[in-house]
Formats: sequence, structure tokens, C-alpha cells
Amino acid sequence: MVTKSNHDYYVYNDLAGILKQRHYSISALSKNTGISRPAISQLVHDPQQNITLRNAMLIAQD
Repeated sequence: MVTKSNHDYYVYNDLAGILKQRHYSISALSKNTGISRPAISQLVHDPQQNITLRNAMLIAQD
């Protein structure tokens, strides 16, 4: 999700919502993408957490 505030844009992920909607676990996503469980867990629990382009692409492809 992208929000705008005084000419600044902020990007927040909704990985937790997507995983819940798809009945998909952090472990399954980690196994399928090769991204560590702690890295995925950080993204799930902190929507403002930075993500590398590589990891974003791996998650999007899964």
C-alpha cells in the first residue's frame, strides 16, 4: 500500500494479510523462496521494514 503525506510517499507491505488470505505460512514462503524465516517474519510483523528488490521479486513470484 502507498500512502501520501505532505509530498512524501510511504510504502507499506501487507505480507501478513496476503499470507492469511492464501492460508500460507511463513515457513512455506521461506522454503519456496529461499528467504530466511527471520527475514520474512520481520516483514510480516513490521510493515515498514525495508525489503530488498531481490526478496520482493522472489515473494511476488511465489
